[in-house]
Amino acid sequence: MARYRPAFEGESSPGDEGGGRPGVLVRYRVFGGPVAVDQRLTVFEDGAVQLDERHRSRDPTWLRLRAPELDRLRAALEELPERRWSMLARPRLIRAKNLFNLFRTVPMPSVAHFQLKRGGRAIVGGTAKDPDLAALVELLDSVRVHAVRARPR
Repeated sequence: MARYRPAFEGESSPGDEGGGRPGVLVRYRVFGGPVAVDQRLTVFEDGAVQLDERHRSRDPTWLRLRAPELDRLRAALEELPERRWSMLARPRLIRAKNLFNLFRTVPMPSVAHFQLKRGGRAIVGGTAKDPDLAALVELLDSVRVHAVRARPR
C-alpha cells in the first residue's frame, strides 16, 4: 500500500491551488457509473495531488505523494506504449461536441469510465483490465481512494 505525507499544512487555500506549483505530471478523471461520479485527480511534478470531486459540493482535497510513490507513478507513465496516447482535440471542437451532447439524451453508463491526460495527449475510454493500463490505473486509483478517505463526508 502506498504511503502518503499528510495534506498541506492547515487547510488548502487559494494560494496553494496551483499558484507557483510546477507543471502537471498527469490528470486522471473517473466519471459515470451508476452513481454518476466525476472525480478529477491531478498529480503535479512536485508530488502534490489535488482531487476535485465535481459530483460533490466541497472544496478540492490536497495531499502529497512521497518520493518513491511519485517515482513509481512516473515509471508507470513511461511504460505506457506510445500507441495508446492520442492527441487532444482542439478546444473549439471539444466545445462544439459538448454543446451537441447537451441536446441528446444519453443513458448513464453502468460502469465508470476513465480518462488520462498528459501534456497534449490523452487516453480515453480504456478499462482497468487492459494490460497496458492496469498498473497505472491501479496506482492512480489507490491515490484517488486515499484522497477520498482523507476527507470523509
